[in-house]
Amino acid sequence: MKLLNVKSIFASLLCGALIFSASGLSIAQSKESVQEVQLKLTSVEIQLTPDLEMVRTETEDSATVELIDKQTGEITATYSEIIEEVVPAVSGKGNGKGIRAMATGNYTTVTVKKDKKDGPVNTELSAKLKVYSSGSFRQINSIESKNMKITNSNSAKLEDKEIVGISTSDKFPTQEIELSASATIVYTSTNSASATGAFSVSALKSAGFDVSYTGSKQWEYYARKAIDMGLRYKLN
Repeated sequence: MKLLNVKSIFASLLCGALIFSASGLSIAQSKESVQEVQLKLTSVEIQLTPDLEMVRTETEDSATVELIDKQTGEITATYSEIIEEVVPAVSGKGNGKGIRAMATGNYTTVTVKKDKKDGPVNTELSAKLKVYSSGSFRQINSIESKNMKITNSNSAKLEDKEIVGISTSDKFPTQEIELSASATIVYTSTNSASATGAFSVSALKSAGFDVSYTGSKQWEYYARKAIDMGLRYKLN
């Protein structure tokens, strides 16, 4: 009898341990992981989930990282960096004869971007950075400009757009910048042709859009979705 009780207790403990282990594995697999991926002059923090595959490509003046849904093969987000211009650094003092003395190093204009897909709409958040480099030393001197726009549709619009770009050290020059942006994607269907395919009511709703009918016809509707975008780039 005692032997049977011991076996019963052991079996119960083993079963509990297996359930706990499986539960812990499931939780671990569902968690996001943050990876730092090198582009050209900068690297970017990317949030990865188990259902996404990351693909990186590079040319002489650019680098791109795509996040691809493993099930559908669809690109869900893209991060990129483009080197726009490199000019020698020039000091403020010359030789008194109209010739300015050359300082060591270069100023590089770099554009960093993130593209995000919401159903049929691709939205791009970008910033143009001025980077100074001399040998192995680099610093971001400024954020020259920032922008948020829809890149693949003349029909959808962005409303209530706000973009903030900061140095993570609260001052410039810096080694790292962060962009955050918010907006509302708005789409208005005014005829039967504009209510089909990726912009149909069912497709928009499945992509998280709120749809309101504006008239008596099925193709008269207004769709909107609030979005947030953010990215963090730092020098390698």
